[in-house]
Amino acid sequence: MLRFLQVNWGTIVALLAVAFIVFLAIRTMVLDKKAGIGICGQKCAQCAKMGHCAEEKAEEAQSSMMCGRSCSGCQYSNTCHHS
Repeated sequence: MLRFLQVNWGTIVALLAVAFIVFLAIRTMVLDKKAGIGICGQKCAQCAKMGHCAEEKAEEAQSSMMCGRSCSGCQYSNTCHHS
């Protein structure tokens, strides 16, 4: 076991460093979610576009069904960010 650690100590240290960075990133995402901070870095409750995208997506889906074309050809397809 000691021989394994001596041979692979660099790999083990690098693995621990990457694991720690991933842990910090996930922890930050969880804390932001609990605080109500969105992916843009702002509080979602104070966002001027809150709920706006969902309305536009529904209108776009309805209009694409009416015209028979795909949403990518719709003139309103770029007005809202899509996930």
